[in-house]
Amino acid sequence: MRVLTGILTGILLLSGISAPAKAAGVKEYTLGDYRVFCFSEGDRATAFEKITLPEKSAALRAQAGANASGMNFFVVASGDERYLIDAGNAGKTTAALLEQAGIRPAQITHILLTHMHPDHIRGLLTAEGQAVFPGATLHVAREEAAYWSNPAQKGGNFERARQVLAVYGKRLDCFAQNSVIGIAASIPAFGHTPGHTAFRLGGEGKNLVFWGDIVHVPIQFADPEVFLSYDVDAPQAIATRKRLMAQLAQSGDFIVGAHILAPGIGRLEAEGEGYRFVPGME
Repeated sequence: MRVLTGILTGILLLSGISAPAKAAGVKEYTLGDYRVFCFSEGDRATAFEKITLPEKSAALRAQAGANASGMNFFVVASGDERYLIDAGNAGKTTAALLEQAGIRPAQITHILLTHMHPDHIRGLLTAEGQAVFPGATLHVAREEAAYWSNPAQKGGNFERARQVLAVYGKRLDCFAQNSVIGIAASIPAFGHTPGHTAFRLGGEGKNLVFWGDIVHVPIQFADPEVFLSYDVDAPQAIATRKRLMAQLAQSGDFIVGAHILAPGIGRLEAEGEGYRFVPGME
């Protein structure tokens, strides 16, 4: 592992809860022939008004860092190809962080979107509404594209998503679930949004699963039934989280999350009625 820019991260060994890291930056890992870059736009606190806890887990609210949330996106380099997984919260920040890793926007060949909430797609457009990655193919699940393209849906988030789909329209791939997209395989992970998708990448006997917004805050590791108001279908999101967490804790695959505290990568261990998040790729 080579650290390109320092990220200040403290870990509390309590229910997988991490204390907030303040700095934005990037870390690089190696997985077989792949170089994996984890970019952080900095961590934040999610308002408790957005978080619903079952009564049995109400005490989790009092734990340090309970509502801390990361803001991450990722790049995987494979030969001459560069796969951007989600695109960050702002085009200027996304491009600046890529530059720290020596990656130019023109080098991005594929963009894999877990979903189209604004904090995952704002980095795709300039302030003038132009494509930040003019040579990349944008890959979006069919269910996700259909949801955000529906003209009956109103509001700024839908307008932004439709703008992204239009700008990248000539290079848009609306894929079916369980597809292989270059080096990655898609995994249906519906609930947070109707087409929310995870991506599995393998190398040298290890797998990385880029799971998007399966987890927003650390207490969801301790209790997967905790959900946020951002979930379009909360019961389905909970069922998906439980399924993926059980599978990944058993397999030992590494998880890579958009809202796990920087650098957003680690694995799960079963603990009590939930899980413990172990950061890093050791």
